[in-house]
Amino acid sequence: MKKLFFSCSVIGMTFLFSSCATIFTKGKQEITFVGEKGVTIYDKNAVIAKIGEGGTATARVKKRLSNKTLIAKKDGYKNVPLTLDAQFNPISILNLLSPISWAIDLGTGKCCKWENDVIEFEMNEKK
Repeated sequence: MKKLFFSCSVIGMTFLFSSCATIFTKGKQEITFVGEKGVTIYDKNAVIAKIGEGGTATARVKKRLSNKTLIAKKDGYKNVPLTLDAQFNPISILNLLSPISWAIDLGTGKCCKWENDVIEFEMNEKK
């Protein structure tokens, strides 16, 4: 009887202190960049992707509540800002009226997702 009670308690606590978006979605989302070969994509000063022969690169970018700007750089070209637009993740609606679940989803950024999965851009040469 104690084992059953303990098991039910653990399962109940897991669902009580987690939320729908946390259970059903990942903290990072894959974004595909389409551009010229040799372009490097930066998040602040960290390289997150480099476009190769096929003209595409994919990176996993952590979700957050607000828009995010990445920078595309290539020698001899002007830097290009790439904006990831945050939007509401509908799976969060399953939190219903649970303030704890909403707080967890807001804190982890999983109540949002990136609107644009594919970003196409062109580089302009410096003059």
